[in-house]
Amino acid sequence: MSRRVACVSSAASLADAVRSALDLIQWDDIVHKGARVAIKPNLTFPHYKPGVTTSPDVLRELLLILKERTDHLAVVETDGGYGAWKVRDAFRGHGYDTICSELGVELVNLNDEPAENINFYSHDKEETIPLPVRLLHQTDVFISMPVPKVHAMTYISLAYKNQWGCIPDPMRLRRHYLFDDAIVAINRALKPRIVLADGTYFLNRQGPMDGDAVRMNLIIGATDAGAFDLYVSKLMRLNWQKAAHLRRAVQLG
Repeated sequence: MSRRVACVSSAASLADAVRSALDLIQWDDIVHKGARVAIKPNLTFPHYKPGVTTSPDVLRELLLILKERTDHLAVVETDGGYGAWKVRDAFRGHGYDTICSELGVELVNLNDEPAENINFYSHDKEETIPLPVRLLHQTDVFISMPVPKVHAMTYISLAYKNQWGCIPDPMRLRRHYLFDDAIVAINRALKPRIVLADGTYFLNRQGPMDGDAVRMNLIIGATDAGAFDLYVSKLMRLNWQKAAHLRRAVQLG
């Protein structure tokens, strides 16, 4: 399978950068006419925070391009961990509600959706974790929109890590002892076909919600979460092998 990663400067034009990154990974070969598309941003804060959450401007540019191929678009996210905030407040705090209303895009709280357990093994024991039926069975193309950042618990937070927020359980942090195996199982189940990262800012020093936002003016697209994580970890001058979940992904093929 051909894997592609594209890194484009957004310093001159954000709209042009988003389109160029998508064109370079041949997005229109992935998103067919009328496809059902789910877009998962990174909303680890109730309002936009550079280097921490996905910019509303980047989301808008992505949606405008996707609408050239399909009207079946949904922006999806879950409530904050430990119920720190409701996703409806994060949608509002990022202006996603206005953007999606203007463009006719569905805005979905995955906590309100039916869920189905997936099975995986961790520490030689069978485990289960819930995922939304919408993403498992009613989505043709899943798009992940991470923000490149360091992470206090997982060393780095990139495309693979972004899918942890698809678990429709505000107490999901209690499952973090299973994280390395669970996140691989989640990515296998959801099969992100496109990664489009808001690299306007990267987060350095201390993540995922605090730290130093470093202006990079980049849009990074990929056809594979693993290829994205490999490329961007090198771009950040971080050793991906220090991330236990990425080592586990390699071990599991």
